[in-house]
Amino acid sequence: MSGLLTGDTDLDMSLVQNALKECKGVNTCAAEKLGTSEATIRRRRVLIAHTLDTEYEENKSLEQIKLLKRQLKIAQAGVFRDKDLEEFVRAALGRKSEPPSWVAGAGTPASTEHVAVQILSDIHFPEVVEPKEVYGLNAYDARIAELRTKEFFLGGARITNEIFDDMKIKGTVQLWIGDMLSGNIHEELQQTNEFDLLEAVVRLSEILIAGVRLHLSVVDTPLHIVCVPGNHGRLTRKPKAKGFNADTVDWLLYHMVARAFTAEPRVTFQVGTATDHMVEINGLRFLITHGNQARGGAGIIGAIGPIMRLDFKKRKLAIQTGNEYDYLVTGHFHTFVPNLMGVVINGSIVGYNEYASQNNLSFQPPQQGYFLVHPSRGITYSTPIFVESEEEGWRDGDVRLVGIKSSIDVSELPEWLTLSNE
Repeated sequence: MSGLLTGDTDLDMSLVQNALKECKGVNTCAAEKLGTSEATIRRRRVLIAHTLDTEYEENKSLEQIKLLKRQLKIAQAGVFRDKDLEEFVRAALGRKSEPPSWVAGAGTPASTEHVAVQILSDIHFPEVVEPKEVYGLNAYDARIAELRTKEFFLGGARITNEIFDDMKIKGTVQLWIGDMLSGNIHEELQQTNEFDLLEAVVRLSEILIAGVRLHLSVVDTPLHIVCVPGNHGRLTRKPKAKGFNADTVDWLLYHMVARAFTAEPRVTFQVGTATDHMVEINGLRFLITHGNQARGGAGIIGAIGPIMRLDFKKRKLAIQTGNEYDYLVTGHFHTFVPNLMGVVINGSIVGYNEYASQNNLSFQPPQQGYFLVHPSRGITYSTPIFVESEEEGWRDGDVRLVGIKSSIDVSELPEWLTLSNE
């Protein structure tokens, strides 16, 4: 070994690195300083580069391992929290989750008894919708949400008692299918929601409890409520697969409402343990899911395409596993479609909002679904429950006038432009 190089790999690498640093990376200069050849310097540089890359990858891997360990601890803590919360709520609830016999039983082949079904979803409490941002087509806040939810319960009861008063209706099934709360999954909602999330859960639980009591005061037949969560109420920014239900505020909300009726024999609750839930109504099988598993919906075909594709996949899986169903019931798209080839899509309580406007989605007044199930004919009569009322007051008396024209403030236009030819 010539010059200052010693033959010790680590020491020689250090000497070469220092020499190259002093010579600003010039091989000839470094060789002269160390009394060796330029070829030797080049070989040492290759070795140094390889060593540095290896050390970098090792350090990177160690950092990734540390990060994964932290994430695992957080995930484990979340699982324990979810299980503890679920056990606590279920213990407090203290009731069976199976539906009562009148819900599933189809009776005799000649039976003409119906079951009334009402769908409640997409309340988005306590989202705020500004009329000026949606062409004056809608307004929404916590007060309006309360009024519209009341109209859902009252309107459904009126349809049962007045429109279908001559039908043999043995009971009502309400399908609560998620997005009851607007949640915190989007930053803009965190900034504009009228209340913080937990306060919103408490307030909405009180509204729904009052709504159920209102239904019981008007309708004599029993009520069964089946619940699945939506996507807005989740507590994680990104959707997760494991333990999804118990990590949503929808799930907590359902149990809070159910707990208020533990001593009321006319009301039964069934809170699903998965994102989908099968319930048999009058001898027919209904698969209920929020609908966020469907992708798309902003095209010309709207919600129909994504939901029909979702129904195809779910029916294929149902056949493979022996869990065939007659109807799929979803929400999510804020568009009421009564019954399209075995698929029912619910409307919304929140109505047309800024998201719908920005994505040029079709307009539909805030409404929820209502239909009757016959034991041999399936879904027979179907109608929307329109939930907007004059009590909201935001239209300033012109309640039925909708459209872009109604949202224009005439005072902002020059006089000559607003004058008619009369």
